[in-house]
Amino acid sequence: MKAVALCLTAEIANATGLPVLGVGGVVSWREAVEYLTVGAHAVQVCSAVMWEGFDIIKKLTRGLEEYLERKQFLGPAEIVGKALLSLRRFPDLNLSPQMVAFV
Repeated sequence: MKAVALCLTAEIANATGLPVLGVGGVVSWREAVEYLTVGAHAVQVCSAVMWEGFDIIKKLTRGLEEYLERKQFLGPAEIVGKALLSLRRFPDLNLSPQMVAFV
């Protein structure tokens, strides 16, 4: 579900330029970063709170803050949409290079 949600988040962000909410499969700060980088301006956490309680919000926030600090970003807004220029649709991929395993 998360892969589809990330794809749709990116498509909506690209198509509209409007603020988008990233939803689906957020259980750590890493998923929050994934949604932000594909264009989400905010991230919803629901199931993880039901399973782990509200303390997960503190863990997510702390992890995101530490990540942003390590990467020298001033805040989450600086990473919103960063991956959009690198994303490609499946039909646009070059599928001709092939590798053969040699043992």
